[in-house]
Amino acid sequence: MCFIQSRGYAAQAAAARADPAASGSQPQVTRLPSGITVATLETSSPVARLAFVHNAGSRYENGDNCGVTHAVRSCLHLGTQNKFKVGISRAVQQIGASLICSTTREHMIYSTEVIRSEIDTAYEILSEVAQYPAFKPHEMEGFKDRLLLEMAYLTQKPEVKMMEGLHEMAFRASLGFSLYMPESSIGLHSSETLKQFTTANFGGSNTLVIGLGVDHQDLVDKVKRNGKSGQEQPKEPAKYYGGEVRLNNVQPTSDLVHAAVVTEGVNLSSGDLSAVGVLQKLMGPGPVVKYGGSRVGKNTLPYGDSAVSCINASYSDSGLFGFQVAAPAKQIGGILEKTVAAFSDATKGAITEEDVQRGKNQLRMAVASDLEQGATRLEDLALQLSVGDTVLAPADIDAAISKVTLADVQRVAKKVITGKPTMAAVGNLTHTPNLDQLL
Repeated sequence: MCFIQSRGYAAQAAAARADPAASGSQPQVTRLPSGITVATLETSSPVARLAFVHNAGSRYENGDNCGVTHAVRSCLHLGTQNKFKVGISRAVQQIGASLICSTTREHMIYSTEVIRSEIDTAYEILSEVAQYPAFKPHEMEGFKDRLLLEMAYLTQKPEVKMMEGLHEMAFRASLGFSLYMPESSIGLHSSETLKQFTTANFGGSNTLVIGLGVDHQDLVDKVKRNGKSGQEQPKEPAKYYGGEVRLNNVQPTSDLVHAAVVTEGVNLSSGDLSAVGVLQKLMGPGPVVKYGGSRVGKNTLPYGDSAVSCINASYSDSGLFGFQVAAPAKQIGGILEKTVAAFSDATKGAITEEDVQRGKNQLRMAVASDLEQGATRLEDLALQLSVGDTVLAPADIDAAISKVTLADVQRVAKKVITGKPTMAAVGNLTHTPNLDQLL
């Protein structure tokens, strides 16, 4: 999950384009003396993509600067140490590029998309914005109003509140730190606080520079010239705790309850990553055809309209696995009970060879489809390099999924479904059972 603050200056938004890798093209990776890793992949797209990926997600916050990542990403539009914000805006507009800052719990990602002929200018802008933000006090005068607007938008997203609460209860610190600033912290982050965070976490071995549709050596040379050095920042290891959080707020415009129940999943380096992905698909990440259902969804049909899907979130050193539900307040109890029963059955031999084959086919298709999108392919390169020194080609990922067996899925189902649970619920919770009533 990530919140995206974007700045695109073209007159009209461009439609998303598929970006299939050119036949035989393999990623090239170079680690520079500064510690920065540069990775590129040649594509067949006329659009080039660049990204600076910093180990600077919300897990790198602490009690003294809680919400600082939200503040930093909201300052994308400001000037830098060497460029005025008006100059940046004009340059982005002139080349028809986009400029985006997005955050996850582990990374802060500055990215741009531009036609190939303008890659030099796009890199100049992106490298400045992504490495040398200035947070000039006089430019931050409207900062509080912008954050208030974003937080007001968040109040209309109960499913986001649920997911944030779920992570907070599951991990407390590290991965439990929210992608969003606490309302009590709005306006408290000074220019100096933002500078201290970015100085500590931007540059050196904390940074990946990823390019799609760009010349590898040319990008390496560019990063050598102006890449920011830095010291690797230690991160607090994620520790899973479990627990329950209930946010009982009745919304006049909606009677829906959003609830989720998870246990600890697997991390990105786990050998069970493919098996857990197959398990998610066969349990049901959501309908894949119109009016279609899933293993977790079909048992809830007698209770009326609802949306039930399987959660599988993997991070560098932990993960979450379970399900989330959106349903009317009066029906939520029965739906949760039936969904818990479906997951329990998966640990007791209910999964068949046919289920596994269906899950493998769905996962292979989902991966292949996702990797056709340039933005997703860029993110995939960043994630793989953030946890290892090599990058798996799509064919290698497909082969790993194909090797998953029924025994693998049954074993991993028992491992992740029978763990210590965490529950989060948001909405009118009058009829929502507590965690100890469900299990």
